[in-house]
Amino acid sequence: YSRICYEVIYGEPIEHCKACMALPVEDQYPVYDEIMMPQTGEWLGLQSSTVRWTDGQLMRLYNCQRITEKKLQEAYVLRMAYLDHLTGLPNRYRCDLDLQQAIDEARESGKPGYVLFIDMDDFKIINDGYGHDYGDALLQEFAYFLEGGDLQPHRVYRFGGDEFVVIVDPEGAD
Repeated sequence: YSRICYEVIYGEPIEHCKACMALPVEDQYPVYDEIMMPQTGEWLGLQSSTVRWTDGQLMRLYNCQRITEKKLQEAYVLRMAYLDHLTGLPNRYRCDLDLQQAIDEARESGKPGYVLFIDMDDFKIINDGYGHDYGDALLQEFAYFLEGGDLQPHRVYRFGGDEFVVIVDPEGAD
């Protein structure tokens, strides 16, 4: 059996739904929206379109699909794109974005921030001498150490290999 989309999602009409339903069918445009159901946290993909029925009348068709798995996969891909898998820190791509934002904010506020670039010299010796598992554990511990530092507020990034970046925000630069 079918129900109107807002009944499924909200249980009662919301302003957006009321405005959409008030339009004549010929004035409604195709819509696709992704909505989280507040009751369950489940995601729904809502699609609507106007079609001409066999008798010539215009009708509005609605399709509602569960897309929770798709949203979880999208979130996973975003995490993979912006986080270093070994340390859990944001990676160089996230650093580039955040550094530009920090520069813009510093310009606007007139307050300086700081950028620390940390390169662990001769780290290859640790990997070659003690093994990559030991080197990985050391990188993880160093990342943990940097995150808990006294420079507050700050953001820590694994730039790559044995390189880290710390952005100290203008509030923490005093």
